[in-house]
Amino acid sequence: MYQLLQRFYKHLGRIRTLWLAPFCLVTILLWHQVSLFSESYAKPQSLQFPSEIAAQSVTNMKVKCSEVPYGKLTDQSQKKAQLAALPLNELLVELDLPRFVRPPNLVGATQVGVGLFVEEISELSASDNSYTMEGFLNLIWCDPRLSFEPKNANWQQDIFLEKDAEKELERIWWPDVHFINEVAPRQRENEELIIEPDGTAEYQERFFITLASDFEMRRFPFDTQQLLLEFESFAWSKDYLVFQIEDNFIGFSSDFSIPEWNILDIKEHLEIKRGPRDKNDFSQLIAEITVQRDPGSYITKIIIPMITIVGISWSVFWMIGDGLADRLGVSFTGVLTIVAYQFIVSDILPNHIYNTFLDGLILLSFVMLVLTIIENITVNMLYLQGKETSATSIDNVCRWLFPLTYLGLLGILALVYLF
Repeated sequence: MYQLLQRFYKHLGRIRTLWLAPFCLVTILLWHQVSLFSESYAKPQSLQFPSEIAAQSVTNMKVKCSEVPYGKLTDQSQKKAQLAALPLNELLVELDLPRFVRPPNLVGATQVGVGLFVEEISELSASDNSYTMEGFLNLIWCDPRLSFEPKNANWQQDIFLEKDAEKELERIWWPDVHFINEVAPRQRENEELIIEPDGTAEYQERFFITLASDFEMRRFPFDTQQLLLEFESFAWSKDYLVFQIEDNFIGFSSDFSIPEWNILDIKEHLEIKRGPRDKNDFSQLIAEITVQRDPGSYITKIIIPMITIVGISWSVFWMIGDGLADRLGVSFTGVLTIVAYQFIVSDILPNHIYNTFLDGLILLSFVMLVLTIIENITVNMLYLQGKETSATSIDNVCRWLFPLTYLGLLGILALVYLF
């Protein structure tokens, strides 16, 4: 019996050893996984950006990282900045976090320098109240999270072009700008994004866009138009972003001209506005481009010929004794010519609720020709009644009365519409 018990305990020890080995192995594996989980769970903590940034004023401040208080990261945040500088898509996939971006200045508005250089303006349409612009847009801002150590002493910038620039803008914070009065989305060409080692970012694009602008046509064809351009951030209100005009990038090219128009001036200023659908105030860049119509072609092709035709129609006042048919033939020819000019001007001008100077001139000329026809009929009736002396007297008076009246009304018309 004693020998049997010894053999039983001996086999029991072997079974216990075989059971403890897998148990220890499983325990070690579980402990290793828990350690990895703890490390990965702690990674999101490094996404917090530094809050030790001094309060600062955003008035009249340059936008380079070397000039703004939030342009440098503290030593404690360098490690966090390196993590934040990783490609955003890869970082978010690794940490399984939602996509979001924050402005670089966490205690105030981020200064964004903006410049607009007008390369060409075309297709000014008074009927559509729109115009087409080609130009260059420049944006400059500081984001110290983008700072890096140059790997090559001869190459101090990170430069992204075209599609690469668009992809880079998708992963970093940027002003996200748009034109408020655009008729259709702008077409962008030749995009460039430059990032300096200190985190200063400069974005430049060449764009084509059709913009809406109200045309004031009362003085046509001696009108001057203010072409309006309104520009703001789509996402960031004035609490997060404030524009600052960069004078070096303001102006227009002297190598182009607009047919029928002369460019007088371009002015840009900043305003704080709230749109109809906005909940907050936004910093806006307002540009006003002053253009003046060249009236030369309208003067030589419409105004002078029309005044001449009206003057020729007064030749009937010297047609003493002629029949009514001859006098009316001259007058009606003038009326039909004025009506033809009215159709020409109607094709040029949009349908306005008010008349222009040229509309008033055509209407005045038409009225004078109608009065000439009435004078012809009156004089003819006097001749038929044998009152030749009275008919001749009326013709003599109308020879100076009609021209003076016409010129006087032209002066009044010019005062009303042009001054």
